[in-house]
Amino acid sequence: MERIAQAQDEEKWIVNLKNFILGDVQGLTSAEAKSCAKIAEDYEVDEVGLLFY
Repeated sequence: MERIAQAQDEEKWIVNLKNFILGDVQGLTSAEAKSCAKIAEDYEVDEVGLLFY
């Protein structure tokens, strides 16, 4: 699980999406937030911070 989390944290779009889902949108540009909003309903973040489709 740790390797998956590390790999996810290396991809900017995944980090942005996780932040968006968790409600931390202050660090996102409006374009990043709009992009995340389009796909966020298809994903969820578990209790340890992993993104699932």
